[in-house]
Amino acid sequence: MSERAMLISKFRKPAAVLFWTWLACLLFLTFWPGLSQPENGEESFINPDYFFHFGAYFLLTGLFLLWKFSPGFYRNSRAIILSLSALFALAVLTEFIQKAVPERAYNPYDMLCNALGILTGFITWYFPLNRLMKTEEKNRENP
Repeated sequence: MSERAMLISKFRKPAAVLFWTWLACLLFLTFWPGLSQPENGEESFINPDYFFHFGAYFLLTGLFLLWKFSPGFYRNSRAIILSLSALFALAVLTEFIQKAVPERAYNPYDMLCNALGILTGFITWYFPLNRLMKTEEKNRENP
């Protein structure tokens, strides 16, 4: 195993802990009453809250993919599709559930930023990790 792959493999357990911790923090922040951005009547796409939504789900996706860094996961397209579907469902459902939380509001732009964070995170993290995994498999087959 190359030095780079070995280093990433060492981060699997910490990435799992960080993933679940970050997910718990996201759910807390999402459903805690009164943490909504005050509405001033104007809706602008340049809003710090949207950057937080994007970054939060970008990080969540990256931590998930680091946690699952193994040949079994990266070869299994069904597991990848199910994982992405679960992340997208989380992004959408949390916004819809906010309608029922006092002093919280549903915002479709938040949902869009969540989804864009997942998609960008997947593209940014998956392809380099997958390439590294394939390189490792080739090196094992042809020493």
